[in-house]
Amino acid sequence: MGKLVLFDIDGTLLMPSRAHKEAFHYALKRVYGVEVDVEGIAVPGATDRQIIVESLRTRGLNDKIIKARLKRCEEAVVEAYARISTREKVIEGAEELLESLDGRGFLIGLATGNIEGVAKIKMGRVGLGRYFRVGGFGNDHYDRGELIKTAVKRAKNVFGFEGLVVVVGDTPRDVYAAKKAGVKVLGVATGKYSIEELRRSGADYVAGDLKEASTILLNDPLND
Repeated sequence: MGKLVLFDIDGTLLMPSRAHKEAFHYALKRVYGVEVDVEGIAVPGATDRQIIVESLRTRGLNDKIIKARLKRCEEAVVEAYARISTREKVIEGAEELLESLDGRGFLIGLATGNIEGVAKIKMGRVGLGRYFRVGGFGNDHYDRGELIKTAVKRAKNVFGFEGLVVVVGDTPRDVYAAKKAGVKVLGVATGKYSIEELRRSGADYVAGDLKEASTILLNDPLND
């Protein structure tokens, strides 16, 4: 396998979820005993671990306390999300894109700020989980660039992958993270950022929607 495409979830494949933010509120209250509004911290492209840590810092908790309960909090987020969420809305063209890549023999994975359990629930409920064979997740690392590196490392360890890697994401944070990880990035204007904003952030390729993204991935940078 010489071609690996790693997808962001929220804003790229699925519409952002209000239930996800509500799960943070529940978990932070249950595990740390504090009421926290994550609205200003849960910005597009932030990892779930980053959201938890920065939210707690705004309430004055020190890093030692945060770290000691972090895994338990992440588990509580997954538990809450599974309980309160419903089927998320798939962005137009997502399934067709994944089916096309799968049919052409691409190795497909996730590079998402979502905690792994949340990501699997989201993708499983919309019927897209079967496409993803590897991933880097928000509980793997605070920093998005590092979770991309983790996904690539897993692809190498599990599948013996060696080849071209492209991250597909809808925010400048996805672009910066891919650059930090040393891989290519396709910015898609399926979220709140425009083609021009993604281009200015340094994306190697940009697309207005997932149909255009499919054309780029199948016929331009990845097609031998």
